[in-house]
Amino acid sequence: MKSLKFVIPLLLLSLSLFAQTQPNAGTPKLIFYGGDVNPSDPNVECFDNGNSLFAPLETVWGEVRVPAPHQVEITGVLFNVTADVSAGTIFDPMTATYQVRAGLRKDVGGQVVAQGSVPLTVTATGRTPCGFTEYKAVAMFLTAVPMSNRQPLWFNLSPQCTDTGNSNCSAVQFYVENTTQETNGINKGLQPAGQIFYNDPNTNWSDFCDPAVFNFNAQQCARLSFGLYGFPQ
Repeated sequence: MKSLKFVIPLLLLSLSLFAQTQPNAGTPKLIFYGGDVNPSDPNVECFDNGNSLFAPLETVWGEVRVPAPHQVEITGVLFNVTADVSAGTIFDPMTATYQVRAGLRKDVGGQVVAQGSVPLTVTATGRTPCGFTEYKAVAMFLTAVPMSNRQPLWFNLSPQCTDTGNSNCSAVQFYVENTTQETNGINKGLQPAGQIFYNDPNTNWSDFCDPAVFNFNAQQCARLSFGLYGFPQ
């Protein structure tokens, strides 16, 4: 039997989810945001995420679960990203790939629900986690993704630096940050703790909280600094 302490926050979350975001088919809202990174927190982490000539096809995945009986349409994704090269052009081309997956778990990538390559919008946040300039990176989906409580989904956005004529692309490493205090979060309870996954050509679908693979503590691997755009159906 669920405790009262658990049920009341979940009920309040369900009631507040769409009180904050009213339907507007023409203007998707930021309906979920895990929260800002805290650069001064000793548990700040910057996870490898992106696609460059130096570090290709590294992806980090954040999970979201919608409480019953709500349904949403997801129209875009936001990742707070950094790069270890600051001079010159680092987002080249100015596009990103995104992917949405269901059924992701240890060693299993699950099923692709949606994917695409789209224009990327980046805005400096003024924060410098891990000593790097942070950018709010946003990619809007080619087609909206419906989501309900029946199936949690995992989301990735990957910035690119694949221009062979740009020397930065042979040197840059992209990252996405964690959030420890969930500052400025929106419906932040939709992201379960400890469900940030990683995949690259040499690492097969691993949870950052898995001590057999990574050496992060429970705060470092708990929640990702990312968000989702959309509106209720």
